[in-house]
Formats: sequence, structure tokens, C-alpha cells
Amino acid sequence: MPNSSRPSTGPARLLREVCAVLRAGPAEGRTVRELARTVGAGDRTLSRLFRRVFGRTPGSHRDGP
Repeated sequence: MPNSSRPSTGPARLLREVCAVLRAGPAEGRTVRELARTVGAGDRTLSRLFRRVFGRTPGSHRDGP
């Protein structure tokens, strides 16, 4: 049985953290680089991950439909 008290790692953690940042302050207009630094990832890594999972970049996700 997994230990639920252990913090998760990897792509799922990055996406959860970035989405939480975007929900907390969507009007702040952070760049992809700033979002990536906030969660401890590279900006290209974050962009590729977002595009693979959501079909769009973090910036377009932040800006809405």
C-alpha cells in the first residue's frame, strides 16, 4: 500500500502545483519561466508536459479558452 504521507514526485506533482498556482492568482500573468521556477521545473519541460497532457501551453491554459 502506498504511503500517502510521502509527497508525490514527477509530472503529476508538477501539474498539480502549476494548476494550484494558476487557480490562486490567474490574473498575475506569470510567464512560463516563472511558473516553472515556482514548481522547480524547466520552462521547456513544463511547456512540453502541459502540451502533452492538456493539448495547450501553460500560458494558453492560464488565459482561458
